[in-house]
Amino acid sequence: DTAAAAALEAALALSAAEKRALEAEVSWLREQKAEDGRALEQTAALLAMLQESHRALVASNQRLLLQIAEDKARHEEELKMHARNFAELQELTESLAARPASTAKGRRRDQRMESEQGGRMTPAHSADTG
Repeated sequence: DTAAAAALEAALALSAAEKRALEAEVSWLREQKAEDGRALEQTAALLAMLQESHRALVASNQRLLLQIAEDKARHEEELKMHARNFAELQELTESLAARPASTAKGRRRDQRMESEQGGRMTPAHSADTG
C-alpha cells in the first residue's frame, strides 16, 4: 500500500506541477491576447489615419489638377493675346516704317507739281502732304 500511496502522491505532485505549468501558460496566453488586442486597436487607428490622409491627398491632388488646368487655359489665352499684340505691333511698326517713305514720295511729287505749276498748289494736293 505504501508503494501505491507513494505512486499516487507522485502522480498528484506531477499533476499539480502540470496544473501550475498549464495555469502559467494560460496566464501568458491571456497576456498575449491582451497585447494582441492593443496592437490590433493601434493598427486600426493607424489604418484610419492613413485612410484619412489618403482621402486628403486625393482631394488635394484633384484641386491641384483643376488649378493646373485653369492655369494652363489662362496661359493659352495669354499666349494668344501676346501673339495678337505682337502681330498688331508688327503691323504698326511696318506701317510706320513704310509711312515716312510714302510721305517723302508724296512731298517730292507735290514739290514737282508746284514747280510745274509755277509755285502754286491746289487744295487737293496740299491735303495729301499732311
